[in-house]
Amino acid sequence: MLNLLASGLQLWVRQQCEAVESLELQLHGSALGLLRGRLEGVSLVARRVVYAALEIEMVELRSSAIQVQLGNLLKGQ
Repeated sequence: MLNLLASGLQLWVRQQCEAVESLELQLHGSALGLLRGRLEGVSLVARRVVYAALEIEMVELRSSAIQVQLGNLLKGQ
């Protein structure tokens, strides 16, 4: 379940950018935690990104715990 969501998020991130050479996105937590509406965090590393005409060699982002509204995810929103 986490892998499916991570794949969807990777696709969404790529669509927001003009170019992305490589992208790694990891969801931290468990399927049970996700069903309860909580992830421990998200990590993203991307290389050679073009976003809003801005060329970025490397991006590394990490979040703390986040709350997820599964109802919206299941409806495709």
